[in-house]
Amino acid sequence: LSIEDLELAGKRVFIRVDFNVPQDKVTGEITNTKRIEAALPTIQYALDKGAAVVLASHLGRPNGEKNMKYTLAPVAKKLEELIKKPVKFLSDCVGVPKSKPPAPLSSRVKSSSSKTSASTSKKKASARSRTPMAPKLRKRPTRKPSRHSAQASPSSLTFM
Repeated sequence: LSIEDLELAGKRVFIRVDFNVPQDKVTGEITNTKRIEAALPTIQYALDKGAAVVLASHLGRPNGEKNMKYTLAPVAKKLEELIKKPVKFLSDCVGVPKSKPPAPLSSRVKSSSSKTSASTSKKKASARSRTPMAPKLRKRPTRKPSRHSAQASPSSLTFM
C-alpha cells in the first residue's frame, strides 16, 4: 500500500517522520537537513492532495522528561523554510495543561465507612492475595481533544 493509493482529500494524515537531525551543540542550529529533505516528497504529496498533515517525530533521548535541549522547534522552523509553507508547531500534544498541581489523593478518594474494623480489612486483603485474579479488560476511555490537539484544516501542516 502506498500513499498514492489513498484518497487524501479532506482527511487528516498522520505521518511519523524521522527528524532526529544533528544539531550544533552550542547554537542548536541544524547541521544536516537530509532527513527532513527525505520526507518532503511524501509531505508535499499529501498537502497537494488536500490533506491536513500532522507530523510526529522525536529528537534525542530525553528519558520521558521534558528537556528544552531536545525541542523540535528548530526542526519545525527548518521544515517551514524547506517546504515554503507555514508549519504550526505544538510544543506538547498530550493531555490537558495543568494550571495547578492535582489535589492529594487522600482528598480525592472517598473514605469507606468508619465501622469497618481493621481485622475485616486484613481478612479481605488475605482473601484477595490467595485468589488468582484474571486480568481485567478495560475499555479504553475516549479522550476529549485538548487545546494542544492538532486542529488541522485541509492542506495545513502541523508538527508535534
